[in-house]
Formats: sequence, structure tokens, C-alpha cells
Amino acid sequence: MDFFVPRFSAIALLPALVLVYWIPLTIYRIWFHPLSRFPGPKLAASTSLYSHYFNFVQGGNFIRHLEYLHDEYGPIVRTEPNELHIRDIKAYSTVFKVGSRFEKDARFYGFPFDGSHFTMATLKQARPRRDLLQPRLSKGAIDNAQHVMEKSVWRFIDLLDRHRSHDEIIDLSLAYRCVTSDVLLGYAFHSPFEALDYPRFNYPPAVHMDAALMTSFFAKNFPLLFTLAWNLASCLPRSLLKYLGISFIFDIQDVRHFRFAFALRKLDDQLLYPTMLDMLMDPDQEKFGPPLPMSDLVSEAAVLLSAGNTAPSLTLTLGTFYALHNRHVLETLQDELSHAIPDKRKLPPLDTLRRLPYLTGIIKESLRFSLGAPGKLPRITPDEGAFLCGRQIPPKTSISLSHWVYHFDPTIFPDPKTFRPERWVNDRNGELDRYMLSFSRGSRSCIGINLAYAELYLLFAAFFTNFRPVLRGTREEDMEVRDYFAPVCNGRLKVSLGV
Repeated sequence: MDFFVPRFSAIALLPALVLVYWIPLTIYRIWFHPLSRFPGPKLAASTSLYSHYFNFVQGGNFIRHLEYLHDEYGPIVRTEPNELHIRDIKAYSTVFKVGSRFEKDARFYGFPFDGSHFTMATLKQARPRRDLLQPRLSKGAIDNAQHVMEKSVWRFIDLLDRHRSHDEIIDLSLAYRCVTSDVLLGYAFHSPFEALDYPRFNYPPAVHMDAALMTSFFAKNFPLLFTLAWNLASCLPRSLLKYLGISFIFDIQDVRHFRFAFALRKLDDQLLYPTMLDMLMDPDQEKFGPPLPMSDLVSEAAVLLSAGNTAPSLTLTLGTFYALHNRHVLETLQDELSHAIPDKRKLPPLDTLRRLPYLTGIIKESLRFSLGAPGKLPRITPDEGAFLCGRQIPPKTSISLSHWVYHFDPTIFPDPKTFRPERWVNDRNGELDRYMLSFSRGSRSCIGINLAYAELYLLFAAFFTNFRPVLRGTREEDMEVRDYFAPVCNGRLKVSLGV
């Protein structure tokens, strides 16, 4: 028995050792930390578990809790031991302006896109890569390639037309993920993954997108634990992972699909522009440096696929739901489209679609609801600190300004939880555009904004010109958004297409 005493004593000491470490740390964080003078819950000041509770126990719901915190504590709230959250549109404009010196928080960005321009902490690092990609993502370049994107759009409409029945239920959330994937990659790489080929839109990355986003969000918050689990899972056979329900991690992260597409891509003689891949692999080395290694190419492709697919597909999903949920919205939209598009099988130029006020209102209101990135996009204050909301913030402080609190701020958007395209139609001077944050702002804003808008205009116009769908069991609470870095809906959009 004496043999077991030392081991038992060591185990019994562990809680005491944890307390010896945790109690002084908590005292320091609450009363002596550089951020101790900023208001907020004491529990949030002492541990990140406060925000983790809302994000993981309550399922990506911290963005909603932020509304309560700001109502309680004011425009600046300490939400974690080393982080402040700010609700003030002037502060947002300062942090996210062109040439801002508030760089990305490197601790937050990284997995799963290491090596891409998106994960680079400083603008100096990211600018050459952004400048390299920008010409192919300009409005003019995208307008000139409308016919390329329409190939996938009309294939999508034809597939839906085969399911035109009052009795057949279509998962439109999946369908939108498939078509936006093919539109994006058909334009960017001349190599669509043919997601629309999968029966009933069961393209694996589309099916597993929500789970992948949740996994990525977990990885950002618990990197060491995730790395351990990832390495363990990578040692297991795919068949076992499928049985455990987690094979999606490797289905989506499997870069062989990208490598295969890169190696075997063939340039269509009728497409007179270089792909984005060509630009990355054969850049002007005097301006942009040497060609990218394969790992960075894969990361850039993954960023384009994720950002160009996740956000537009959700925006289409939400916009379609709210149009079907409100008869007035649907009838107003379809009346406008019927006059602008007399031939259902021929879309007008993108520039014409952009001038349709109600369609544009639908798109902007859908973007307001879909948010782009609903939660924190942390930035680091400069070496001299920052003066925001009348307070001096210490240097190298991580600050977040979540899009949720701005897009649903009643002082900016009256009755913010109501889907109302008219707010944009009546905004003739474009004042509200200053508060549209779905693509972020400033020098690090989303470079794919023009491509995303093109997808939305083409797909909304083609879909609502050709169909008058009916909701089949989808409720408003199913369309509520949770924050897993990218937005995830509670449920799926189910419709029937009628006859």
C-alpha cells in the first residue's frame, strides 16, 4: 500500500497547483492588467471560457450576447482577458479605413488557409498578393466574363427545372452551394469542380460545409487541442473516420483535388483571359516576386473557394427565404424582373441588372442578414495605442468590431430584424452603403466583392425569373445565423418548385 502513497499524493496536489497558478493570474487580469480599467463582466476579464461558453455551449451565439454587453457597459467592453470589443461606427471606420495601421491579430488568423493573402498579418505582406489577383476580380473583368459564369447558372436552372413538382422537396441551401462553387471556379480557374453533377446536389464539400466551418472555428479557439485531435485522426483509416462521422475534415481539406485540377487544367481557346491560377503561377516577378509554392497555391485556391462559395450561397439562401416568406417582397421582385427580362432564358448584361432597384435592394438586404463574417475580426492597435470612443487603448491590444452589432443596430437600420429591401430602394443617396460591412472595409477588405455581387445578380435574376417556389417546412428560426467565423444557419432552406 505504501507504494501507492506518493502517486496518490501527486495526483491530489494537481488541483492545488492549478489554484496556485490560476488565482494570482485571475487577480492580475481583473485588477492589474493594462485592460483592467475597461468595463465588462469580471468573468470575461479573468478567462476566455466566458466567450467560449456562448460560442460552443450555446452554439455560435456570442454575437447576440454582445448586444447585451454593450447595452450594459457602453461602446467598449472587455470581452476576454486580452481583448476589447467596440460598438461604434466611427471607431469601425477608423480601424478599417484604407491605409489603417491596425494590423490583423496573427493569433486568430491562420488555419485553414496558412500561406494565403487572407492570413497574412500585415498589409505590407498581403499587398503584393492582393495586387496580383485584383485585375482578375475587377468589375470590368467580371462583366466581360459574364458568359462564362452563365454556363453554370443555366445548368443550375435546367437541373432545378427537372424537379419542378409540387410534391418534390429541394434542399436549396445545398443547391446554392453547388452552383456558387461551379460559377466561382469556372470563372477563376476555368475548371469547375462539377458540383452540379452530384445527384440531388449532394456534393461532399457542400453537404459538410457547416461541419467544416464549426471545426475550423474550434481550431482557431483551441489550436493545441485541435492539432492533437487532427494528428490522431490523420492516423486512422478513412472508413473509421466515416463511421465516426468526421471524415468530412479530410474530404474538404484533401488538397489532392486542387493538385489534380492544377496539373490537368486545360485552357479553353474561347476564354481569352488568364486564370487566377496562371497569374499566381507565372507572376511578373519584378512586381510580385517569384511563383508561389504549391502549398500557397492551394491556400489561395481554398480562400477563393471558401469566401466565394460560403458567403454568396448563404446570401442567396437567406434572400430566397425572406422573399418567399413575404408575398409582397416576392411579387414586387418578380414584377420588376418580368419587365427587365422578357426572355426567361436570356439575362441582360450585369450592368443592366445592377440598375434594377428592387433586385438590388433584395441583394443588399440579404447581405446585411448574411453578414459575411458575423463575429470578431480582431485587429491590433499600433505601437502608440489608439484613441477610440473617447478612451485611450494601450498599444498592441486586440480589438474586435463584430459585423453583427452594426448590421442589427436599430440606430443605423430601424427595425433591424425585419427583412425590408425598401430601406435600400429608398436610400437614393447611398447613405446606407457606408454601413454595409459584409465585405469589410479598407485595405484588407474582401477582394472578391465584385465577383460575389455578380453571382448574386445572375442567380437571383435567373432563379426568380424562372420559378415561383413555395417554402416546405422551413421556418424563420431555421434561417437564424450562428457565428462559426463564417455564418451558419440553424437549418436548411427546403422548397418545392411547382409546375
